[in-house]
Amino acid sequence: MKKFYILFIISFLSFTNLFGSSYDTIIKTPNLAGMGNAGISLGEGINALYYNPAALAEVEYSEVSASYSFLFSDSLIRYNTLGYYFGDNGDGGIAIGLVSSGLNGSFSDYSDSFFRNYNENTILFGYGFNVYNGLSFGVKVKTFMVTTTASALGWGVDLGGLYNINNICKLNFLVKNVGLSEIKWTTGNIDVYNTEYDAGIMISPLPGINFGFDMYNINENTFCFNSGIEVWFVKRIAVRTGIYRNLNKDYVYTFGGSVVFNNLFFEYGIEIYNEISSTQTIGLDYKF
Repeated sequence: MKKFYILFIISFLSFTNLFGSSYDTIIKTPNLAGMGNAGISLGEGINALYYNPAALAEVEYSEVSASYSFLFSDSLIRYNTLGYYFGDNGDGGIAIGLVSSGLNGSFSDYSDSFFRNYNENTILFGYGFNVYNGLSFGVKVKTFMVTTTASALGWGVDLGGLYNINNICKLNFLVKNVGLSEIKWTTGNIDVYNTEYDAGIMISPLPGINFGFDMYNINENTFCFNSGIEVWFVKRIAVRTGIYRNLNKDYVYTFGGSVVFNNLFFEYGIEIYNEISSTQTIGLDYKF
């Protein structure tokens, strides 16, 4: 079993180009994980920092958030997020966050020091602002730092937009890695990340019910989507579910929920894969 996980992690790192880009490929927050990771359409507050920065302009509260993911339920990959969001009376919002990942646990005795010592941190800064009559724009700057047998430093810029058609429907778009987003290794190698175009739509047919559908990699041949729904009960309990299709053309089913106590949000999300163990994400948010 251990050999299986080692081979899977190696292929996972190669497939997603994790070197400096785990933030772009496997970002997890518990409430959005429960809704099929449809973060472009459904992300708000601190979650907007990880997905569409234009949504940072949408809410008036401030928020502190932390989460931890049990990737593939075996703790082979350490994956944490920490963020702070400051809302400015609905006219704009600023957020800063940290995404930290690495290999640990069962890999401590793995002979390949590259994987055994792998650590990655991504620092994010985002700003969203209202332009006119429900139209918002946002920008996000991300800095990648990687440490293993070699080290690397890189950066990238994402641009987002959001348009509230009415109280029921909201359109979202995101351009990732605008211009030249790259990471430079001390070995002299340079990884360049291609520009990606994403879009999403959010529909709220009734108060407390939100549905989101995102399309990723619109400019590529492989069609990927994320979809999810959440239902709130008396603003204290939320239940969520969703489904998404990843770059491997696999379908992943998700479930989750929230419990609220005095502005403290206890969050949980689980993603169920076909051939590997599930990923569980827990989190704690404080909104004020």
